[in-house]
Amino acid sequence: MACDLGHSQIILEPEHLQQLVPKYATFGLDVTVRIGLQRFWEGKRVVDIQKDLENQGIHISENSVINHSIRFLAYFLAVHRESSPQLKAIFQRSGGYILQIDSSSEENSQKLLLFLDGLTGIILDAVTSPAADYEHYRIVLERLKTFLGNPLQIVSDLGKAEAKAADLLFPGVLHRLCHFHFLRAVGVAILQTPYDSFHTLMKKKVKKLWKLRKTVYEMLEKSTDCFRSELTNKALSEVQLFVERVFDSKGLGSGLGFPFDLGSVEFYTRCRLVAASVQTSVQLNAELLVVNRPLLNLDRLLQELLADPELNTLYSL
Repeated sequence: MACDLGHSQIILEPEHLQQLVPKYATFGLDVTVRIGLQRFWEGKRVVDIQKDLENQGIHISENSVINHSIRFLAYFLAVHRESSPQLKAIFQRSGGYILQIDSSSEENSQKLLLFLDGLTGIILDAVTSPAADYEHYRIVLERLKTFLGNPLQIVSDLGKAEAKAADLLFPGVLHRLCHFHFLRAVGVAILQTPYDSFHTLMKKKVKKLWKLRKTVYEMLEKSTDCFRSELTNKALSEVQLFVERVFDSKGLGSGLGFPFDLGSVEFYTRCRLVAASVQTSVQLNAELLVVNRPLLNLDRLLQELLADPELNTLYSL
C-alpha cells in the first residue's frame, strides 16, 4: 500500500525483537518463562500470576496465562531433549547412568511415567498417559536408547508393562526391583487390614478430644472477662498445652505415606506420652488442693482411649 504522498507502507521490525517474540505472538519469551516458573516452580495460581503481570504493566487474560503455561512446558521439553548430548557426556564421565522407572497417579487422573538417572537424580524423560501400558513405556525407552545408549542397570517397581518394555529394549541389562516399592508392597500386604481397623476406631474415639479442645479454646477467648480469675486462666492454659501436644503432628512422619507413615498410630503414641504427663499434673494439683476440671476431663478421655481393649490389641500389632 502507499500513502497519499506515494510512499510505500513498509513495516520494519528490529531483528533482535523477532528473536525475543515468537512469530505471530503478542508476548515475548520472557513472559512465557516468567509464567512457567511461577506456575510450576513456585506453584502459584493462574489468577495470582495474572495479578503479578498486571502489576508489571502486562495486561493478559487468565486463558492466556494457561496457554503460556502449556507453551512453557513444550519449550522446556524441547530444550531438555535437545540437551541429550550434554547429558550423555555427563553420564559418560561418571561411567554411565542407571535408569530408574517410576509411575504415580492420583485417583481418577492420568498416570505420570517418570524416567530418571538413579545416580544423579536427573530426570531423563516424563510423560502422562491414561494407563501405564507397555506401548507408552516402549516409546520413551526407545527414545532414551537412541539419545543415551544402554544404561548400566534398570530399577523399576513391580509393574509388568515397564519390565516387558525394558527387557525388550535393553536385553542383557541387569534389571533390579526398587527397594522402596518392594517394601511398600510388603507393608501394605501386612498392615493394610489392621491399620484400617485401627484408624476407623481411632476416628470414633478422638471426637471427644476434639470437642474438649474446642471448648478450651472458646473459654480462653473469653478469658478477658474481668470475672475470670488468673488461676482459671492458668488452668485453661495448662490444658491447652497438653491438648496441643496431642494434636501436634508437625515434623512427624517421613512424608512417604502409608505404610511408612502411620498417622493414627503416631497419634495414639502421643496420647500415651501426654497421658502420663497429665496424670502427673493431676496428682500435683490434688496435693495442692487445686481442682482443674478441664484437666480432669482430659485425663478421663485419655485414660478411656488407652484402656480400650480393641485399640490396645491393634496397636500392639
